Amino acid sequence: MSIFEIPGWKTGQFNNETYHYLSVKPASSDKKTFVFLHGFPTGALVFRKIVPPVMKEGNGVVVVELPGFGSSSHPKEVERYSPIAIADAVAGILAAEGIQKSIIIGHGWGASIGNRFALKYPQHADGLVQIGIPFMPPEAKALDVQGLNAMFKPLLGYDPLGIMPFMASDAAPKLVSDHLESFVRLMYDDSPSPARVQTFYDTGALEASLKADKKPPFPSWATEQEMQEIFEFVKRQDIDAILNYFRFGMSHFDKEDGDLPKRLSTPYLYIDCKADPMVPPQIVQAQFEHCDKITIKSFDKGTWVMEQEPADVVAAVKEWVSTALV
Repeated sequence: MSIFEIPGWKTGQFNNETYHYLSVKPASSDKKTFVFLHGFPTGALVFRKIVPPVMKEGNGVVVVELPGFGSSSHPKEVERYSPIAIADAVAGILAAEGIQKSIIIGHGWGASIGNRFALKYPQHADGLVQIGIPFMPPEAKALDVQGLNAMFKPLLGYDPLGIMPFMASDAAPKLVSDHLESFVRLMYDDSPSPARVQTFYDTGALEASLKADKKPPFPSWATEQEMQEIFEFVKRQDIDAILNYFRFGMSHFDKEDGDLPKRLSTPYLYIDCKADPMVPPQIVQAQFEHCDKITIKSFDKGTWVMEQEPADVVAAVKEWVSTALV
């Protein structure tokens, strides 16, 4: 059964946007409710292997299709992709569903939204799980991509945020759309790090790979049917709209960030994807300076760890809940 075939999907208006989301109540009062916030480009589909086992144990789930994706709004204005604005909408969804407490699980851009939710609405966040994207404290300024790349290139030999300028560019929507199979295969390529950096992560690498229509093999962990489902999902998306997350990250900032706490007090589990060249270990370790109750669980996998090792990811979350959230 596809995640989109699970009964309980609905649509509502929250913070001036239309949101499509799945809401399933917990089986009993002693069970938790997990809120899933996805990233780019596979939307809620990325949680297809971990939502069912979480539900199987009687837990409640809320899976949100973020703006730009699926049946949610596809706003053109970049500022409407603000993590805080989306966090406000998530708070509205939980209020509409009568959910007072939840555990937030975010991947990719969904991790940025999840931690802003935990900072702004700590009374509704019993715990925070971020997969692959570390916690970064709020600052009232845009992400300094150029500065971070300049800082890390002497240490790593490449720009860890090298894809950001291209993904935020005017050229990206057409180039991605015209070479969509290449794009999906490059996103999911699990080649060793040096090759992956040269075809995807370093500045200019992804753009050059798309222009050359490079199509690496399917990742070793995925079946042809699974990759076809991913490709068909991305094919249905509004590419220009979902690239707004990169545009916001490159050129905008949340003014409210200046008013949020600089430290995260919510219990926090970071799923460390050690094979992801975009997140150097220095950034992973820097989180300890900003988080009061942090646990790190490392996997020798890339950013799609919940697709590669779903049982182990679910087990890690379950163990953390039973020990850190008592």
